[in-house]
Amino acid sequence: MRLYKGYIKELIEELTELDKNIPIEKDGEYQTTISFKPIIRKVNNLNHALNPKYKTLPSFDRFEWEVQGLYDKVYKWEMVTTESTKSEALKRLKEYRENEKGVMFRIRKVKEE
Repeated sequence: MRLYKGYIKELIEELTELDKNIPIEKDGEYQTTISFKPIIRKVNNLNHALNPKYKTLPSFDRFEWEVQGLYDKVYKWEMVTTESTKSEALKRLKEYRENEKGVMFRIRKVKEE
């Protein structure tokens, strides 16, 4: 990644604006409608450009597990149910495979909407 001064300046401006607009509440907790995802992505990219050994900040994305069935080979996979954990999704997958013998099923990890 090429590092441009404008990129660093843009990140500093975003963080400064964020700092100005977040009200401080008791116990240092903040509430905001500002999305941190683009800022974290930029910080991670910048740190990787400066130091390849840098460990990324955690993602704020949440995931769920979909059990999908292929009911008609002409059509695409259809979501039949969702679960919050992989172990629960595997249980549902087993149940669907036992109850609907002629249908193929799979589980997929997808971003929560």
